[in-house]
Amino acid sequence: MQPRKQRQPIAHTQHHDAPRRCTDIGWDDLKVFHAVAASGSMRAAGSELTLNASTISRRLGALERALGAKLFERHPEGLRLTAAGVETLELAKRLNSGVDELQRRVRGRDQRLEGDLRVSVAEILGAWSCTVLAALSREHPGLNINLDISDALLDVDRHQTDLVVRVADAAPSQLVGRRVGKSGVGLYASTGYLERHGTELGNPSQRWVSWPRAVEHKPAFRWLQTQYPQRLAVLRGNCATTVLRAVRSGVGIAPLPHCQAAEEPSLVCLRQLPDQCSTPVWLLTHRDLQRTAKVRAAFEAFAQAFKAHAPRFVSGTSFESPAANGARV
Repeated sequence: MQPRKQRQPIAHTQHHDAPRRCTDIGWDDLKVFHAVAASGSMRAAGSELTLNASTISRRLGALERALGAKLFERHPEGLRLTAAGVETLELAKRLNSGVDELQRRVRGRDQRLEGDLRVSVAEILGAWSCTVLAALSREHPGLNINLDISDALLDVDRHQTDLVVRVADAAPSQLVGRRVGKSGVGLYASTGYLERHGTELGNPSQRWVSWPRAVEHKPAFRWLQTQYPQRLAVLRGNCATTVLRAVRSGVGIAPLPHCQAAEEPSLVCLRQLPDQCSTPVWLLTHRDLQRTAKVRAAFEAFAQAFKAHAPRFVSGTSFESPAANGARV
């Protein structure tokens, strides 16, 4: 019988799994942990952080080794925090908030008219905003403008945006700024559609384009339901741009903000909606960023441009760009 081989000690093969010192905890590892904990999914966290799955897994493993504790348990519905994970998450939140505040304060002291400027604009103001930002870029060529056209409110605290231009009944409480006016609404159709169907809005054969159901509680749509309850709806758009394109293509009639329809020369305003159907327009930023030179410059550009074009936002008159009418923005 062969003698049994002596088992080799395993300590030297497992030293890499021993807990690291707390000073070895990496901030990037904590950011990954925070993203995974917030989303409950490595895939979602990887999408947010633009990291692949193996990097996410590696950084979570490094953090668990540094803490000497398991942070997640796998369940059919996704990842679930352990008790150690819950405690770590609270600390990660505080650290993340502190780093965000530090970055905002440092950026808030930046008086250079150069570098990244993140602007988030409501969808109905997208085309008009491009005109404003084009003028701003010409005046300050050192700016690198990142434009997000969306009705989703980006997180200013997490540096997703510096300046917010919104059409809303009220401004978010965490932001500062001012109301610069209001956006009026009219009933619009394309010239091609009107040649085929005429301009009589009460005609039951008129075809209508509907907005997403999520906005039907707003005054403009309640007014529309009162005035034309039997209208023939032939298409429903999933967003403001879809509705605009459908009207422009001759599908039918729809209520459109004047600031959106004014960019389309083929559209005709058939009826102005009452003033109570208008919605305030806001320029907003974070308190820590309001004195930054580039934010102030963008803020002033939008404010002046809106003042110059206010009549065209409120009523269905023709639109002229700042370049066309000589207005300074």
